Amino acid sequence: MYSLNKTLRFTIFLLIIFFNSCKCDKTFDCPALSDDAQTWLPQFESDTVTFRNDEGKELKFILNSKTISPAYEARACKKGELGCSCDYHCESSGNLFMECDSSIDKTNYYYIRIDESGESMKTYFRQGFRITYGIFDFIKSIDLQNSIQLSSGDSLLSSLTLGNNIYTNVYVFSADTVMPFSTNKRIWKSYYTQKYGVIGFIDRQNQTLYYRKN
Repeated sequence: MYSLNKTLRFTIFLLIIFFNSCKCDKTFDCPALSDDAQTWLPQFESDTVTFRNDEGKELKFILNSKTISPAYEARACKKGELGCSCDYHCESSGNLFMECDSSIDKTNYYYIRIDESGESMKTYFRQGFRITYGIFDFIKSIDLQNSIQLSSGDSLLSSLTLGNNIYTNVYVFSADTVMPFSTNKRIWKSYYTQKYGVIGFIDRQNQTLYYRKN
């Protein structure tokens, strides 16, 4: 019995030393948005992107802001009752926001957001990132690991001609208009590329295709 109590006390003593010796004040360097992730934020030639339909109607989106999160220092561990809890994930993001000179269903924006996450250990490594974009009332969120995992009704076209432009690797995303939250959507389909972002969309009300003019 004495030996057991002695062993137990020694074990508790070691646990106390272990929990209180961890460096809760240790910091990690989290990087800015990676170059890979930034390739999904379009590089526009001007601050205005114009879409038009075959009838000549144009919708102009004007750049409001474009930001990329910088590198930062973070404290990965927090000290609790039983020592340190270390489970920190670096996070970085990129945002592009544009406003249209017209509105559809009370919305007039076009935005793209990239969220990237990774663990902060001795070195930083990318776990993956997510793209979320919206144009008028059409919103799509995409997980990127090795490739885009397409949902039912979506597709990838090796090439597509819209207007006078030929695009490659075009993602076609559709809203399921049977679902209650999509029955009233004005924009039900969009065309998206890594380099240019949204290159076209279809207005459901009059089945009009708008394509990127510049």
